[in-house]
Amino acid sequence: MIAAVLLRHYKNYGNVKFVPICDNPNYRYSVYVGNNGVGKSAILEALDVELNGRYWNVTFNMKKSEAFICPLFLIEKKKIPTSRQGLFAVISDFFWNTDEATNANVKSNKELKEFIRYKDVLKETYKDTHYLILIGTSYDNPKGVHCATFQGALEKELENKLLKDSAQAKNALMDVKKIIHGLYSYLYIPVEEAPNELLKLQNTTMQQLLNKNILSEIEKILNKKTNGKSIVTLINDNLDEFINDVNTIISRIDSKYSFMSEAGNKKNLTAKDIREKILEAYFPLRTLKANNHRIEQLSSGEQRKAIIDVAYSILLANGEKETERDIVLAIDEPETSMHISNCFNQFLMLEELARTHQRQVMITTHWYGFLPIAQNGRLHHISSTGNTAKIDTFSLYNVLEERRSFPDVIELKSMYDLATSIITYMRAKPETSWIICEGSDDKVYLEYILKDYNSISILPVGGCGNVVKLYQLLYSPLTEKTEGKDGKALFLMDTDLLYKSINKPLEFSSNSSSIFLRRLQIDKGEIKLLDPCKTNIYSQTEMEDCLNPRCYYEAVMKAIHNSGNSKLKSLSKKYSFVEDAKVSILRGDDSCIRAIDCKVISQKSQIIDFAESSDNKYTIAKLYKEICEQSQDPVEHKLEECIIKLLDISK
Repeated sequence: MIAAVLLRHYKNYGNVKFVPICDNPNYRYSVYVGNNGVGKSAILEALDVELNGRYWNVTFNMKKSEAFICPLFLIEKKKIPTSRQGLFAVISDFFWNTDEATNANVKSNKELKEFIRYKDVLKETYKDTHYLILIGTSYDNPKGVHCATFQGALEKELENKLLKDSAQAKNALMDVKKIIHGLYSYLYIPVEEAPNELLKLQNTTMQQLLNKNILSEIEKILNKKTNGKSIVTLINDNLDEFINDVNTIISRIDSKYSFMSEAGNKKNLTAKDIREKILEAYFPLRTLKANNHRIEQLSSGEQRKAIIDVAYSILLANGEKETERDIVLAIDEPETSMHISNCFNQFLMLEELARTHQRQVMITTHWYGFLPIAQNGRLHHISSTGNTAKIDTFSLYNVLEERRSFPDVIELKSMYDLATSIITYMRAKPETSWIICEGSDDKVYLEYILKDYNSISILPVGGCGNVVKLYQLLYSPLTEKTEGKDGKALFLMDTDLLYKSINKPLEFSSNSSSIFLRRLQIDKGEIKLLDPCKTNIYSQTEMEDCLNPRCYYEAVMKAIHNSGNSKLKSLSKKYSFVEDAKVSILRGDDSCIRAIDCKVISQKSQIIDFAESSDNKYTIAKLYKEICEQSQDPVEHKLEECIIKLLDISK
């Protein structure tokens, strides 16, 4: 993945600037926000310059000879050919171990110091499993190699440990850059790009989304031998024979003529060359249409929406199959020209590509409605301080509840943006009922439990506080008398250990039955949805407590087994499932698990802590869904009945 980029003299970034992108391969969603003109798009553009040869846009009044763009790559060691791992190891060790003592420039430059700090954080987790390579290009030598201020020291390191001289070191770095570029397909969609061109499957960008199996199968067919020769060989032989005949005839006219290959270029077609021509010929036969209208006939917003829809669909169709290169999808302002009701769904898809399908996704945006619904990834807030840019990075997990230094207006705008989008959607499609829940793990459970109800849309908003805020924003417009009809919305939250008082907003309609705020509560083994604005039974209850007990028990135990924690794995074997358990609680006397060895009763908290860890909740939720789907017997969910009764919907 691309972990960061070091820039100098590109657009907004005069002088050296270190830009963080992604510091965890499990959280590949990176979002850049900030006012116009602070340099959000410049980051995505700069990577396009380095990886795809985009034109340079050097900072005004800065020396072009000093401009460079150097991405920082974090690469799994197994992805590098065995024959080149020795070379990669030397370069990677150089960067893993570089510090202020080994590079005098670092001492006097705060951006390089930030690079060292960032690198040290990565080192704690990934040094043994990944290579760390900073390598890019300069304005003066766009086809060459540039490693920022580390270039000279790195070449000497290669000379001392692996190669003979500086010429070999430079050639080796060129090989490394070529290999790295062969690992990634950087697909950049700027605001000004014509969407209808990008949406043609014969477009190189779209072809890069295809899974590796399709491409390999075409090449396999072309290379398959019949009577000792492959199709590729037969094509080359026939074309060579034709060219030879032409050369013979044309040389009779004048001996100075001849058709010949350029020096240093290949002389024959390869299976890959023919494969690309096959795709170019095949895909124009399949034209994308929406409601029987060609894409170019749609509005710019509809075309913009289609880009994300198509990219998402192709990558989803790939499933677990690999693409020929790792996809890095970079989109500048996905919300541009898009109807507000479509925004949240597009952003959900982008995050899902990163979280579920492990594609690196980078976006810039002015639509802050994504903040409450984003669960995994990094938020980079860019602000301008004089002639320099300041970048603050936050985890997207509960970012609104753990905010530190980004402007309060972002939190306010995020809720209003999301609320407006939901209201617009509900009025356009009143047949859809909504469940607004706390987190992405809750969404996984609810989507499975309510899988037979097509008219339900489930939206996680990152915590109890955001559920309540969104409810309060939507309450007034959804309870006012309107000519049209709105859909129904259930705002569902856990009953936390500490009681939180919630005041109900002013009612506009005495008999409103379209919006509900409810908390989960277990009372004597029964699941209830209670109004948190009223005094009632109160004991800690979470979504995980309201599931099928056996399936949840099996999911937790399987997650422990998969975690590799041998101590916890050994402890889990000393616990068993309570056969008559009514609910899936792990805590207290009504727990669905019991110790079969009295010596470990006091250690039960270790299993509970594991299951309730934010790092494990989503994993357990996915395992729960798998276990339920694989069950030979129907899986009962008491929570389903409660929700369906409240929303009054049918299958």
